Amino acid sequence: MYSILQTTALLYIALSIVGCKPAPDSTAPTASGDTSSEGHHAPATFAEGLSSLATMKANIQSAFEKSDPESAHHDLHEIGHTLESLQKLAQTSDMAEADQVAVVAAIESLFEAFGKLDEMMHGGDEMAYKDVAGDIDAAMVSLEKHAPK
Repeated sequence: MYSILQTTALLYIALSIVGCKPAPDSTAPTASGDTSSEGHHAPATFAEGLSSLATMKANIQSAFEKSDPESAHHDLHEIGHTLESLQKLAQTSDMAEADQVAVVAAIESLFEAFGKLDEMMHGGDEMAYKDVAGDIDAAMVSLEKHAPK
């Protein structure tokens, strides 16, 4: 079952994407995963999800560092779906309970950090990537460390 923090984070991400249109190619299924009814790609494996997450993180970081956060808008919305998928994959895996707890904590941290960046794009307080970079990097290291093998 989801904790209050997880539920709040999921609700925050879901509310932040209302009204956004998927990218033209986001409805195409891929060989390795499914596509949800909203056109969001769901990774088939934890490793695939981590790879997608790393790519989106790099795109978002680059966009903010180039003072063009709008170019990261799509990735900021898709990252929430990828994080949800990673959490489901972790919870249904055979990883140790301690690893699951660490993975969920890292995912919650990423929801919060990327949520702050997304909120800024929707009229929130001014935010730079460097303001959340430490939290994002630490959470990414934790995910990689505790990922199912």
